[in-house]
Amino acid sequence: MRLVAWNILHGGGSRRMATIIVELLELQADVIILNEFRATMGGQLQAVLRDHGFEFQVMGADPAKRNVVLVTAKERLENGEKTPHELGDRVVEVYLPERDATLIAVHIPDESQPTRRRHAWRHVTERAKLLAGKKCIITGDFNTGRHKVDESGSTFSCTTFLGKLATDGYVDAFRVLHGAKWEETWVAQNGAKPLGKRELQGTSRGFRLDGGFVSGGLKGSVKGAEYGHEVREAKVSDHSIFMLEIEILKVGVERKSEKTRENSE
Repeated sequence: MRLVAWNILHGGGSRRMATIIVELLELQADVIILNEFRATMGGQLQAVLRDHGFEFQVMGADPAKRNVVLVTAKERLENGEKTPHELGDRVVEVYLPERDATLIAVHIPDESQPTRRRHAWRHVTERAKLLAGKKCIITGDFNTGRHKVDESGSTFSCTTFLGKLATDGYVDAFRVLHGAKWEETWVAQNGAKPLGKRELQGTSRGFRLDGGFVSGGLKGSVKGAEYGHEVREAKVSDHSIFMLEIEILKVGVERKSEKTRENSE
């Protein structure tokens, strides 16, 4: 299963929207997570995705008023645990019944909204804890990372929540395959205030803000975790695309495989 997560940052008119559509279709994804999506501007994008097999779509709250999270897939999606209303535009939980897996798509608020930022992290880590023994993927724009690994300095806040995920057995899909390899998924354009209101303090302008975590039982199922930087470098968006390849068999196939294994034994 191939998941793609991208903070598309609306604006730029129809030409930019056409570029976004082409980029997404070329990725040949099974599930697409889009942050900063606005239905009033992205209806065309939704329609094109439906025409290309992304029949199932779940959108965050207040789609007519705010930039929200959109999850769209080629296989059935069901609404997961309801997100608190005040975070409805930032966190969308869906269940993939054909895989018996839960996907939590996130756009964690940045440093300019410290209270809402911590609230979002608390909600996500609480849900993660409850789902730790199941198949769970958390992906999107986390707006934080590990000091001196996902940033060159130590400016990130809310890093303790990454520790909570680790304590509950979750692993960073990119780090599973690439160790401490340096990647930048967002780079400050002006160099002054890269993350909300926090000043740069002797760091580079690049940060790895986007990615995905998987529950412990899925660690061995991660087959690929890469970034598409071309879209950011070409200013299609200010974020790179995150692409996750994970092997989660469909429920019927999984049961058939288990039965075959039992027979052989």
